[in-house]
Amino acid sequence: MTLTQHIHAALVDLKNNPPRSCLGICFHVDVRMGRANVRGHDSLINDAFSAWPKYSGLKAWPVPCPQGNDPEQAYSLAGKSVMWNPEHPYGALRLELLDFMIEHFGATL
Repeated sequence: MTLTQHIHAALVDLKNNPPRSCLGICFHVDVRMGRANVRGHDSLINDAFSAWPKYSGLKAWPVPCPQGNDPEQAYSLAGKSVMWNPEHPYGALRLELLDFMIEHFGATL
């Protein structure tokens, strides 16, 4: 499997098995990639983040705050009930980014 394929598979698994944590996409991709987690995947993920039309402009917190505030603060305040909740504006944006990334990496397979 190529690095892109590993990232894509990890993203699809994340989509199909939503986490019950307040941790972000990068963490979950790292865990799912396991041994395939090799140098270079961070830059590919960051490139995908920055290609997303709603990108916050910050690699560490790519999901914008729905209220227009600081993305880092939105992430910090999200918690388990919000982070991956499609009914919450912040969770919905995170899931939209996840879908974008699946499509982004899937297009290069």
